[in-house]
Amino acid sequence: MEILRKKFNFTYDVIEPKRNYELGGRVTDDSIIGLLNSSKVDMAAAFLPTLIAYRKQVSFSIDLDEGVWVMMLKRPKESAAGSGLLAPFNDLVWYLVLAAVLTFGPCITFFTRVRTKLIADDEGVLPLKPSFWFVYSAFLKQGTNLSPEANTTRVLFVTWWLFMILLSAFYTANLTAFLTLSKFTLAIENPRDLYQKNYRWVASAGSSVEHIVKTDGEDLYYLSAMINNGKARFLSVLSDKDFLDSVKRGAVLDGEDLYYLSAMINNGRARFLSVLSDKDFLDSVKRGAVLVKEQTVIDHLMYNDYTSKKDVEESDKCTYVVAPNAFMKKQRAFAYPVGSKLKSLFDPVLTQIFQAGILDFLKRSDLPSTKICPLDLQSKDRKLRNSDLIMTYLVMVAGSATAVAVFAAE
Repeated sequence: MEILRKKFNFTYDVIEPKRNYELGGRVTDDSIIGLLNSSKVDMAAAFLPTLIAYRKQVSFSIDLDEGVWVMMLKRPKESAAGSGLLAPFNDLVWYLVLAAVLTFGPCITFFTRVRTKLIADDEGVLPLKPSFWFVYSAFLKQGTNLSPEANTTRVLFVTWWLFMILLSAFYTANLTAFLTLSKFTLAIENPRDLYQKNYRWVASAGSSVEHIVKTDGEDLYYLSAMINNGKARFLSVLSDKDFLDSVKRGAVLDGEDLYYLSAMINNGRARFLSVLSDKDFLDSVKRGAVLVKEQTVIDHLMYNDYTSKKDVEESDKCTYVVAPNAFMKKQRAFAYPVGSKLKSLFDPVLTQIFQAGILDFLKRSDLPSTKICPLDLQSKDRKLRNSDLIMTYLVMVAGSATAVAVFAAE
């Protein structure tokens, strides 16, 4: 605004909406759009998303930037990937390992039985019980008193030993990396995760987030435009499989996240709050809610929270973290009343300011150049916590209980 003031030699007063809404409210003074429509302001020098509902009521300047709305949550103590002894492998790998342990013993018994029927020699059938105990002892890298003489049985034994050596090597390496590195993943990565994992989330009342989630007209407008320019087609096919050729050529079949987000409003998992300051959202985030706000606002909140902790350990200063994927992205611009002559005067100057990169510089001029409280804190001295070893305690309890049960059976 200072550049425009010096360029056109005018003075201005700053008027803020009473409730800090973009659109909505009981009276016109509650929102920016309301102030423009009532001619109480001549221009909205704020980054407003150029939504269809807004375009019907105001006139926008040139697009000044792409607004990115992100999800901020309280930094979890544990990684979403899991913790303890099971963390190095995913569920599928553990199921396959369990299947291998349970089936390889019967395989040894089966092959020795078939060999005994086909080849007459001194080596008999290896019973199921010794086969099982061999597999079990080799799984724990223990020895065995079995000494097969047949080459077939020897190859089976070597195969299982090699399998266990490789499995143990991968497991040990992954476990070491998991327990010593601080890198972890979040349970919330996409908007749909909010619904599927039953999280609560909050956003500003009267904001573009509330408008988009509560109405579907915005997306329908763009989808209709794609029909007109030939980017959308409706195909008559004999089978759904026939769509795959189009998808392979670059077409997209995507779900609708807005359906899930709208459902969360109905079940009370989403709330739109009217606050005096963005800092007031932090109480909700500390109680487990996810905050959806513009990237720049989130960065300021996290930076101010970080710098306010003077006498806190460095590893404990980052209270909050941002999900890796954006909630939404929209083009943003300044706004004028419909028919305003200021648009033709200011837009050429705003174009030059935009092309010079001044806006991007000013938006982050009071923020550090490095990423604020990233997901990976790059800590090199992570100490093992009791939660990392909880599985070892469970193994001891389960083993002792099994020994008691076996003793009672004997």
